[in-house]
Amino acid sequence: TKAAAPEITTDLKKTESVDYNAEVILSVKATGKDLSYQWYKNGSKIDGATEDTYTFNATAGAEYYCKVTNTDTSKDVTTASTDSTKLILT
Repeated sequence: TKAAAPEITTDLKKTESVDYNAEVILSVKATGKDLSYQWYKNGSKIDGATEDTYTFNATAGAEYYCKVTNTDTSKDVTTASTDSTKLILT
């Protein structure tokens, strides 16, 4: 039996302009059972970025998104992804 896919209830902005080295906080809210989070930068997994919020200092423009996974081990795992946000340095 497949678990219900997580529902992303608060998604990322399409673009966000920030100053160089400014603190950036990306956050996603989702509903579901036994959720896990993984953030990505330019399509590559960000090591250690496994919470619903990812905070960092902006040093380069990039695209970020988060995959939210229902890890209910009694059922097949399902995943939903946020839209990408494009970070633009100003």
